[in-house]
Amino acid sequence: MMPKKKNTAGRKPFVPTMANRLLVRKLARAGWSQDEIAEGMGVSDETLRKYFRYELDMGNIEMCSTIEETLYQIATDKDHKAVVAAATVLLKAKGGDEYRETKRTEITGADGGPLEQRIQNVDVIDASKLSFEERDALTKILESATEISEEQREAFEAEEEGDEEE
Repeated sequence: MMPKKKNTAGRKPFVPTMANRLLVRKLARAGWSQDEIAEGMGVSDETLRKYFRYELDMGNIEMCSTIEETLYQIATDKDHKAVVAAATVLLKAKGGDEYRETKRTEITGADGGPLEQRIQNVDVIDASKLSFEERDALTKILESATEISEEQREAFEAEEEGDEEE
């Protein structure tokens, strides 16, 4: 029996070095995106996340911590209001969900299950089955419901004329 040949096609497996780990952490701490770090290192996004998850997370934590400390120092100094606003924007953009103002609401059905949809039939008036008097009364009701005052009509016409001038 012949020994199996080792497949030598393709790339060599990536082996991270301590220098790579320090660089990734430093770039993450400096606010570089994962795409930017991967491109700069010449690896795929997947490879970066596979081998450097800890360094990416710690770099981001260190960046946010530095921003928080700096923001506090500046916030307590009345002469730096513009810097506080800029740092706040940066922290919201890079700090993750805990720094964002956006709140997410998840809506589920009973006991966390899917929502149920119910379609109800709505009664429809068949005007052909109404007497003349009933149709006349219905017409008056609809006209009064859709009637607009003279004041509303003038405001609407003035708005239309303004739109035409633009």
